[in-house]
Amino acid sequence: MNKLKYSVPGQMLLMIKNHFTVSVVFMIFFLMTASMQKGVFNTLFGVLGFLGYFLSIYAYSGTALRNDKLTVSPLTPKPLKGLLLPAFLTIANVIVILLYKLAWIAGSDGKSMTEIWSLILNIISLLWVAPYQPLLGMAYGHIELQGYLIIFVTPFIASTLGYFAAYKGFDLSAKVHGFAYEKKKDKDKDEF
Repeated sequence: MNKLKYSVPGQMLLMIKNHFTVSVVFMIFFLMTASMQKGVFNTLFGVLGFLGYFLSIYAYSGTALRNDKLTVSPLTPKPLKGLLLPAFLTIANVIVILLYKLAWIAGSDGKSMTEIWSLILNIISLLWVAPYQPLLGMAYGHIELQGYLIIFVTPFIASTLGYFAAYKGFDLSAKVHGFAYEKKKDKDKDEF
């Protein structure tokens, strides 16, 4: 039995793991499509990454509620628990943003990195925010206002909506799957 799934701190840590997994996937995606990321395409990739990130937190929160409902779980579902789940993720986000700022304040000349440690901190920061990095306005140690809103508000909104929707019995994936077209099998053809 995975004990992390059945404790609130464990669920918070699993949300950080979820964030990191999505960040790595989108970093690989962005590196593979780097030559296309100019102008409108950069914004498009940022929006796609943001939606993927939002939906991953939404889905994880619904999964957390389903784990809370299991008979082996000592937790009881509460409708506003979704607000609590991203607490550790928010702390991690604050640490990463502070490291990003530190790297640019202490390890750069304002235009480029001058120290290897600052370059490493900058890369870690960019990896952490990879899903929505094109939307942040990150440049030379600065982040625009919408960037802070995306970094700090999105996890709370997505988690609250996901947990509350699951609490009320709403399954977004089942609703979306209802729109999917499934090709009917032709019984006359031989299948191998």
